[in-house]
Amino acid sequence: MKNKAVSPIVATTLLLVFSIALSAIIVNWITPIANNNLEKSDHEDDTRTYCATARADIVSVSIYDTNKTTISIQNVGDADINLTDAYIYNQDYQSCKLSIDDSNLEVGDFAIATNNTCGIISTCDDFLFVDVSTNCKNVIIRYNGVLTPTSDDGCKL
Repeated sequence: MKNKAVSPIVATTLLLVFSIALSAIIVNWITPIANNNLEKSDHEDDTRTYCATARADIVSVSIYDTNKTTISIQNVGDADINLTDAYIYNQDYQSCKLSIDDSNLEVGDFAIATNNTCGIISTCDDFLFVDVSTNCKNVIIRYNGVLTPTSDDGCKL
């Protein structure tokens, strides 16, 4: 009886073709994942570099009639920023969200944030702080100083 088997040359060739095909499939599967991660990393590096020069200050806080709040924010950094949220807090950590008139703040520009229905601050001593968030994670603007009473029963920075 004659044994019939695949010759070693054919077996080696089949094994080599199978290995190359499997390698091609793996490379095609991994390449888009690696490129996506590199793009995310590049974008995060660009944002970090851009935001490193961003800075803003709260230049005024005014509260009138216990519920009308106005704050003024100035971009004093070297990069344009977007204001995302603004909140005022009282001593009990109650907060009111403020509406921002123009969230795109170019270098040197001012923005105004207001709330006409707040009512959580009835005296200047009730004020705790104001927080303004930006598109840059490292730039959170906070004023937690003292507000001075005004002649018309309001409070000002």
